[in-house]
Amino acid sequence: MSGRANDGFPSGHAMHMGALASAASSFDRPYREFTWTASVGVSLTRIYVLAHWTSDVVAGFASGFLIGACRSCAVSGLKIFQRERSHLRGVSFPLTEDCR
Repeated sequence: MSGRANDGFPSGHAMHMGALASAASSFDRPYREFTWTASVGVSLTRIYVLAHWTSDVVAGFASGFLIGACRSCAVSGLKIFQRERSHLRGVSFPLTEDCR
């Protein structure tokens, strides 16, 4: 607990680390584990140095992870949609190749 009146909610550092952890979920196991460990470690330092309340860090990490997961689902859905629609119009979507 930092006890400072104007601490930020949610923690921006933790939010970025949550998004990174979300993206790392598609990595191979050793890279995924390293990235998750580093992400959680950086997030916990925000509590350790009394920069944020625990709730700030938890909310930030969860928010970042959720945003990252939603982004991954949106990109996957876009690729599927473009692939299904491209044969109907005979149009090739270059974004389909870029998102793989």
